[in-house]
Amino acid sequence: MKSLVLFLLTSLLLLASACNEDSYLEGFGPATPTGGTGGPTGPSVGRITLYCTNTKLDYCGNLTVYVDNNYKGEIADRATNTPACGANGNRVLTLELPVGSHSFSISSTTSNCLRYTFTASVSKNSCSLKEMQ
Repeated sequence: MKSLVLFLLTSLLLLASACNEDSYLEGFGPATPTGGTGGPTGPSVGRITLYCTNTKLDYCGNLTVYVDNNYKGEIADRATNTPACGANGNRVLTLELPVGSHSFSISSTTSNCLRYTFTASVSKNSCSLKEMQ
Protein backbone atom coordinates (compact mmCIF):
# COMPACT_ATOMS: atom_id res chain seq x y z
CA MET A 1 0.00 0.00 0.00
CA LYS A 2 2.87 2.35 0.85
CA SER A 3 4.47 1.77 -2.54
CA LEU A 4 1.16 2.51 -4.32
CA VAL A 5 0.82 5.85 -2.50
CA LEU A 6 4.46 6.68 -3.29
CA PHE A 7 3.91 5.77 -6.94
CA LEU A 8 0.78 7.96 -7.16
CA LEU A 9 2.52 10.94 -5.52
CA THR A 10 5.51 10.61 -7.83
CA SER A 11 3.23 10.40 -10.87
CA LEU A 12 1.31 13.47 -9.73
CA LEU A 13 4.54 15.45 -9.24
CA LEU A 14 5.81 14.46 -12.69
CA LEU A 15 2.51 15.40 -14.27
CA ALA A 16 2.41 18.77 -12.52
CA SER A 17 6.01 19.63 -13.45
CA ALA A 18 5.40 18.79 -17.12
CA CYS A 19 3.08 21.81 -17.57
CA ASN A 20 5.01 24.97 -18.45
CA GLU A 21 5.04 27.66 -21.12
CA ASP A 22 6.72 25.29 -23.59
CA SER A 23 3.87 22.79 -23.33
CA TYR A 24 2.20 21.37 -26.38
CA LEU A 25 -1.51 22.12 -26.73
CA GLU A 26 -3.17 19.15 -28.37
CA GLY A 27 -4.67 20.10 -31.72
CA PHE A 28 -3.04 23.57 -31.69
CA GLY A 29 0.72 22.98 -31.57
CA PRO A 30 3.16 24.46 -29.07
CA ALA A 31 1.72 26.89 -26.55
CA THR A 32 2.85 30.49 -27.03
CA PRO A 33 2.82 32.79 -24.03
CA THR A 34 1.30 36.26 -24.36
CA GLY A 35 3.66 38.44 -26.34
CA GLY A 36 5.30 35.47 -28.07
CA THR A 37 5.92 35.06 -31.77
CA GLY A 38 2.84 33.14 -32.88
CA GLY A 39 -0.84 33.77 -33.46
CA PRO A 40 -2.60 37.06 -32.81
CA THR A 41 0.01 38.15 -30.28
CA GLY A 42 2.78 37.66 -32.88
CA PRO A 43 5.34 40.15 -34.14
CA SER A 44 4.25 43.63 -35.14
CA VAL A 45 4.94 43.69 -38.89
CA GLY A 46 3.28 44.93 -42.03
CA ARG A 47 4.08 45.04 -45.73
CA ILE A 48 4.71 47.74 -48.28
CA THR A 49 4.74 47.12 -52.02
CA LEU A 50 6.93 49.46 -54.09
CA TYR A 51 6.63 50.02 -57.83
CA CYS A 52 7.70 52.66 -60.36
CA THR A 53 5.68 53.98 -63.32
CA ASN A 54 8.20 56.63 -64.46
CA THR A 55 9.13 56.07 -68.12
CA LYS A 56 12.72 57.13 -67.34
CA LEU A 57 13.19 53.75 -65.64
CA ASP A 58 13.23 52.24 -69.16
CA TYR A 59 16.76 53.62 -69.66
CA CYS A 60 17.99 54.41 -66.13
CA GLY A 61 18.90 50.91 -64.98
CA ASN A 62 17.52 49.18 -61.90
CA LEU A 63 16.20 50.99 -58.85
CA THR A 64 18.15 50.07 -55.72
CA VAL A 65 16.03 50.14 -52.55
CA TYR A 66 17.35 51.03 -49.09
CA VAL A 67 15.12 51.17 -46.01
CA ASP A 68 16.53 52.74 -42.85
CA ASN A 69 19.99 52.62 -44.54
CA ASN A 70 19.74 48.85 -45.14
CA TYR A 71 19.76 47.36 -48.65
CA LYS A 72 16.44 45.59 -49.36
CA GLY A 73 16.44 44.78 -53.06
CA GLU A 74 15.92 46.13 -56.57
CA ILE A 75 13.17 46.96 -59.03
CA ALA A 76 14.33 46.14 -62.57
CA ASP A 77 11.46 47.22 -64.81
CA ARG A 78 8.78 49.91 -65.01
CA ALA A 79 5.30 48.85 -63.94
CA THR A 80 2.67 49.37 -66.61
CA ASN A 81 -0.26 48.96 -64.22
CA THR A 82 -0.93 48.90 -60.48
CA PRO A 83 0.28 45.61 -58.99
CA ALA A 84 -1.50 43.60 -56.33
CA CYS A 85 -0.33 44.46 -52.85
CA GLY A 86 2.13 41.78 -51.74
CA ALA A 87 3.33 40.98 -55.27
CA ASN A 88 7.00 40.50 -56.14
CA GLY A 89 8.84 40.38 -59.45
CA ASN A 90 10.96 42.50 -61.79
CA ARG A 91 8.46 45.38 -61.69
CA VAL A 92 7.58 45.34 -58.00
CA LEU A 93 9.20 44.79 -54.61
CA THR A 94 7.25 43.91 -51.46
CA LEU A 95 8.94 44.31 -48.09
CA GLU A 96 7.86 43.04 -44.68
CA LEU A 97 8.87 45.63 -42.09
CA PRO A 98 8.31 46.28 -38.39
CA VAL A 99 5.35 48.52 -37.57
CA GLY A 100 6.29 52.20 -37.54
CA SER A 101 7.85 54.89 -39.69
CA HIS A 102 10.67 54.02 -42.09
CA SER A 103 12.99 56.08 -44.30
CA PHE A 104 13.26 54.99 -47.93
CA SER A 105 16.11 55.89 -50.25
CA ILE A 106 15.69 54.60 -53.79
CA SER A 107 17.92 55.48 -56.72
CA SER A 108 18.71 54.18 -60.19
CA THR A 109 21.95 52.36 -60.82
CA THR A 110 22.74 54.57 -63.82
CA SER A 111 24.14 57.91 -62.63
CA ASN A 112 21.24 58.74 -60.32
CA CYS A 113 18.92 59.21 -63.28
CA LEU A 114 16.00 58.62 -60.87
CA ARG A 115 16.01 59.23 -57.13
CA TYR A 116 13.27 58.95 -54.52
CA THR A 117 13.46 59.66 -50.80
CA PHE A 118 10.43 59.47 -48.56
CA THR A 119 9.15 58.30 -45.21
CA ALA A 120 6.34 55.77 -45.02
CA SER A 121 4.49 54.22 -42.10
CA VAL A 122 3.82 50.51 -41.84
CA SER A 123 0.77 49.26 -39.92
CA LYS A 124 0.41 45.85 -38.27
CA ASN A 125 -0.92 43.08 -40.51
CA SER A 126 -1.51 45.47 -43.42
CA CYS A 127 -0.18 45.92 -46.93
CA SER A 128 0.11 49.30 -48.65
CA LEU A 129 1.11 50.30 -52.17
CA LYS A 130 3.71 53.00 -52.88
CA GLU A 131 3.95 54.25 -56.45
CA MET A 132 7.03 56.15 -57.59
CA GLN A 133 6.20 58.41 -60.57
